[in-house]
Amino acid sequence: MNHKNQSSSQTQKASRNLFLKGCILLINALVVSKIWYTTYIQPPSCKQISDINKLIMNS
Repeated sequence: MNHKNQSSSQTQKASRNLFLKGCILLINALVVSKIWYTTYIQPPSCKQISDINKLIMNS
């Protein structure tokens, strides 16, 4: 593979990684804002809090 093709391939990988990271950040922001809004309106049950804590600890 010549230098130009290798550089193009690296650029595509970097672009894909940035796109994926951007999507993850956007999804996290939307999900977290929805959780905050929902818990403000209706506080979570003890089981829901326990489930959320388990998810956080396993991340």
